[in-house]
Amino acid sequence: MAKGLDYVSKPDLDVVKRLGFSFVVRYAATTAKGITKAEAVDLHAHGLGIALVYESHAARAREGRIAGYADGRTALANARAIGFPDTRPIYFAVDYNAPEADQSAIDQYLQGVASFIGASRVGVYGSFGVVERCYAHGSAAWFWQTYAWSAGRISSHAHFRQYLNGQMVGGAGVDLNETYRTDFGAWVPTLKPAKKPAVHIMTPAEMLAWAKRIFSK
Repeated sequence: MAKGLDYVSKPDLDVVKRLGFSFVVRYAATTAKGITKAEAVDLHAHGLGIALVYESHAARAREGRIAGYADGRTALANARAIGFPDTRPIYFAVDYNAPEADQSAIDQYLQGVASFIGASRVGVYGSFGVVERCYAHGSAAWFWQTYAWSAGRISSHAHFRQYLNGQMVGGAGVDLNETYRTDFGAWVPTLKPAKKPAVHIMTPAEMLAWAKRIFSK
């Protein structure tokens, strides 16, 4: 189980890494709360994976298919702007206590997203009920559950979970997350292969000199 953070204001990444966090979730947005390419580079330089979420406002998902199409297009453009791979999912927030009566609109919203980024890349952030219903309806493929509005229940379909809000880490306010799957949709830094030590192959003369030194002792 890996530990991660989501936040708006950037914490001290040296502290984040020292405390054992291995990933962050950031907004695919061009507003002040959105991730920049420079920040993505810095996160990877600190060995931190990056997952992306898109949210224009808390209840946006109940606006249906046209809203989802627009948000899918915007999120994809913002993700590509920081170099985020087209093979990785983007989570779309259902950031309110969504009742079952809203689920049809939420499904249509995510279907609108899928028409732009592809169904295999659609993730959803929401409560236990939202995760369970989106899984059952096939409207999302990746699931980030929040403990809010979940009444202590954890979905077996969740890839990871936001389990505590409003904490301070590295001088910034953050929310805490933990993973339930090895692959939860993060863009992980590329590890540079370690340099192999140079190997000197001795010439016959050097081998003979070496043998003489060994056997003369």
